[in-house]
Amino acid sequence: MNKFITALCLGAAFLLNPISSQAQTIGLKVNEIPKGLVIHSVSSNGEKLVATYLGQKGRTYDFSVQVSGRKSGNFTAREKYDAQGRMVRWIGNGSYNEKWIPHYCEFTLGSCVHKHRDQYSRGRTWVYQIERKGDMLTSLRRLKSESKWRAPKTVTLGPYNIRMKQEITRTDGTKWWRKVTKIVEP
Repeated sequence: MNKFITALCLGAAFLLNPISSQAQTIGLKVNEIPKGLVIHSVSSNGEKLVATYLGQKGRTYDFSVQVSGRKSGNFTAREKYDAQGRMVRWIGNGSYNEKWIPHYCEFTLGSCVHKHRDQYSRGRTWVYQIERKGDMLTSLRRLKSESKWRAPKTVTLGPYNIRMKQEITRTDGTKWWRKVTKIVEP
């Protein structure tokens, strides 16, 4: 009887503590971002992005993204987020398409697993481990089939949880970064 009461109390404590039962997502604040907000960013490889918030489009919240400075040429893409501000799809140049199921895990605190698919129907399952200290997120990732974590990525958050700066050391040892240079409110 004593073990039953202990188990019942532990079960109730677990159910009443939502943080322990599900991971917290640091999603974009899609319900607060004003429609028409424009985010300018640049990356270490010279690529420039101008993302314009379009607001809710059906079941997703969308950005139109103008990409320039790529060796393959300039193009317009679409980023799609769910109601919690988690990226679920990228529709790029021509037929290029990426999808994350259930969502892109890079901004979910604790452990998270997603399946990534591209236009060639290649699917990979990724495992993430994310920590937050103030406005800084640090993420580790690996393919589910691997045991070794890849180099950490750091992300600094800004208004509306916009990713103001991202830095990573790639598997070949080169460093890559992207930073927001300007945010224009409508």
